[in-house]
Amino acid sequence: MKSIRPDPKPNARAPKPRIALPKKRATKRGWKTPRCQVKRCGKKAEVFNDPDEMRCRSHAKAEADRRFSLFIRQRDGKCLRCGKTEGLQCAHICSRRYLSVRWFEWNARALCLGCHKWETEQPLAAEDWWAGVAWGPFGSDEFYPRERLRAMALHGEPEDLAVVLARLGAYK
Repeated sequence: MKSIRPDPKPNARAPKPRIALPKKRATKRGWKTPRCQVKRCGKKAEVFNDPDEMRCRSHAKAEADRRFSLFIRQRDGKCLRCGKTEGLQCAHICSRRYLSVRWFEWNARALCLGCHKWETEQPLAAEDWWAGVAWGPFGSDEFYPRERLRAMALHGEPEDLAVVLARLGAYK
């Protein structure tokens, strides 16, 4: 007697959207997947904007950080604490570990090396000092609530690296 098996259930999860990669190329040994364009990196390319800029995830993050830092330093033009114009660094309010606000322009400001070190070593004093300073983007006099940044950091979705690199494309 044959047993009747029920039809397999359709997959309950919706498939995750994948980053569109160039098609695999046929070689003599088989199919070749696209690789990171950074010299001496053999990892699989996961993020790309053009075929010339295919990168693995770690190199894409590093490039996005470099472009974002340049954007913030050009936007502010001087240290927002002491006013120096040389040796600027990009300082984040919420840590860079939170990918949903890592490249968010309201989460960063330009500080010189000394002020960035002071802010890192004395976070309570720095928090009190920043509470009285308007530091909105593009020199505006608006405040961006720290609580909203925290909520975005904790509950927001990480931004796609290809989108970040495309947005910061002018800062190469």
